[in-house]
Amino acid sequence: MSKPKIVIFECGCSGGGGFMSEKMIEAIEKNILSAEIVAIVSNYENGGVRLAADKKGINFIHFPKPWWTGENYQKIATDTNADFFILAGWFIPILGLDPKTKFSSKTVIDIYPGPITSQGDKCPCGHHIHESVVKAFKKNEIEETEINMFFVDEEEKKRLVFAKVKIPINEKETAKTLRVRVKHYEYLYQPKIANLVVNGMISWDGVNHDSLETPPMYSVVQ
Repeated sequence: MSKPKIVIFECGCSGGGGFMSEKMIEAIEKNILSAEIVAIVSNYENGGVRLAADKKGINFIHFPKPWWTGENYQKIATDTNADFFILAGWFIPILGLDPKTKFSSKTVIDIYPGPITSQGDKCPCGHHIHESVVKAFKKNEIEETEINMFFVDEEEKKRLVFAKVKIPINEKETAKTLRVRVKHYEYLYQPKIANLVVNGMISWDGVNHDSLETPPMYSVVQ
């Protein structure tokens, strides 16, 4: 039986990065993630993401600005014939989701290293998420942080969170130490939960949140 085909999107950077792609590859090798990576996409042509792909002989796709259009996202989906698309440190807006194609709200999943409200808002927001979280903690506005995995929708308030992992914060926490700890949780949980999605154990109809299906005894909040 063939395994589901996935494409990984990761920005990385010109002089490094690629860590999430490496963790996904490692998860496949350890049978944590039962899937086949058919391509890894990055906006940097020769950064760490490409190195991670080249090291394992995986097709690398350079996806730079100004190519970030719905048509080109759909072209990647068509050219790779992938079943699912995993955003692993992809900070570029997703466009072109179409329920009539494989590239839709049912097949594109993302992870966010901070709280998301029930209305779908990322909170606190901004690029400096961990600084914002620590500041909010010290003001007694929050007691913990979290990572969230969700199905992507171009209308952000419609995003459906299907995994929420709570992470305690201690009094001596800094943005740097929190970033390291949260990244550890991302490395641990993203491949495991992604495995449930790409193998059909977590799914939805792409529109109605009430349509979410999960395995028996599975809890969205972990």
